[in-house]
Amino acid sequence: MEYKSFNKEVLVNGEVISSFIKAFTQTNLATKILSKHGLDDIREGKWYKQQNYFNALKEIENTFGSIMLTQVGSKIVKTAKLIKSDNIFDFFSEIGTSYNMNHRGDDKSYYKIVEKSSNYLILETNNPYPDSFDRGLYTGFAQQYFDKIKVTTILRDSETRQYRVKW
Repeated sequence: MEYKSFNKEVLVNGEVISSFIKAFTQTNLATKILSKHGLDDIREGKWYKQQNYFNALKEIENTFGSIMLTQVGSKIVKTAKLIKSDNIFDFFSEIGTSYNMNHRGDDKSYYKIVEKSSNYLILETNNPYPDSFDRGLYTGFAQQYFDKIKVTTILRDSETRQYRVKW
């Protein structure tokens, strides 16, 4: 289900799309790609079609590779609305709430910690974002708490993915 919004009415806020622009050293290229997919004049506080955003992300992956999507995902922490937490476990327990602060109309995506230890957690998710984007996203989130982070996809099927976030 990567790159396909769960429903055509799902919206994403401008704060999230701003990370797309910030991931590029050439912001003109980023705005050109977004514009090509109907995303013009990106502003914080405004809402945009998630599928248009996915179309731009897909073009980025096809043109520059998945590493660029990982970079885009890692920038989200700087622009998106997020629940503030004192520790990494509370933060990842509330990641679905943060997702809902930045998206409208998606009642299918979920995030939950299915295992945790003193130096890692396993996050299960069902969302339409591409795997490489999500790995960058979770890396950026975890770096709020620890410097050295490794995020690995450990399960990837048609509906569900699991990630090990290790520090």
